[in-house]
Amino acid sequence: MDNPARFWADAGLPFFCESLSGFFIGFSSRIPSKVAAAIIKYCSACAMIAGFLAIALQDPMMPVISVLAILSCFYITVFVLKSKLLFLKFLSIICLVLVYDCVYMHFPRTHLEILSVLQKANFC
Repeated sequence: MDNPARFWADAGLPFFCESLSGFFIGFSSRIPSKVAAAIIKYCSACAMIAGFLAIALQDPMMPVISVLAILSCFYITVFVLKSKLLFLKFLSIICLVLVYDCVYMHFPRTHLEILSVLQKANFC
């Protein structure tokens, strides 16, 4: 179905991808493990490039974005769980579950009415 806001979403997506990539790259510099920091940095950067390409190629790019995003979030969650930051532990687990739920609902195309709400909650 055509959406009149599609133009604004396509115009804002590069800025959104750039800001998320900046967050992940900045966060990876705080990870003590060099290997894990590199995985977070490069997986998230590749996911954001694929996210930018999703403007034109949404269906082929979604599996790539999903795998890379879940991998980055998983590594971040592991290192947050090793810290003493209780509130961030809670938030990182919630974020990981929301990302997984979004992927779980997107690919079989089930519960699409809930999917948009979950995606917005995850971005918050």
